[in-house]
Amino acid sequence: ILLRCVDIGETDRIVHLFTPDLGRVTAMAKSARKSVKRFPGTLDLMNHLQVDLQIRPQRMTYIGRGKLISPFLKLRAVPSRFALGCYLVELLGRLAPEGGAGGDSRRLFDFTLGAMHSIENLDPGPKLRMFLMLESLCALGLRPELRHCVRCGTELAGGDAFAFHFGEGGAHCGGCKRE
Repeated sequence: ILLRCVDIGETDRIVHLFTPDLGRVTAMAKSARKSVKRFPGTLDLMNHLQVDLQIRPQRMTYIGRGKLISPFLKLRAVPSRFALGCYLVELLGRLAPEGGAGGDSRRLFDFTLGAMHSIENLDPGPKLRMFLMLESLCALGLRPELRHCVRCGTELAGGDAFAFHFGEGGAHCGGCKRE
């Protein structure tokens, strides 16, 4: 999934990708802005691609060729869907590990593809936005604790008054909230 693209010089591009095997990868696409044969309309934000990566240890990674799998056209047609897709891609670009472990990268990649399809096919209202934000953080291993008090461990029931403490990464029960 293409997370970000930066033009370099007259014809090259630096491309930030999220892959199922390697996690976040930064690669050079030589002559990408000229080559219609190697990159036929593929290097665009949020595109799901199949790419040939030429990985060289201690050196820049290069993209040899790119093939478009899905451009998520319905996601691009509605501004609120596009904004939610951009949020998801930005979150991955900032927080996903570069060169992550295979299992973790695969799980996060599968979540991202599923989220993109959900954004494309469901109403992009506040419930979907909140759900995707929390699930994104969960998939990245950054989910806040919302079921138990982070201070005393008391289970929080649906009607209990609680306060969220950002520094501690979760909710406080009514008793700890007053302390």
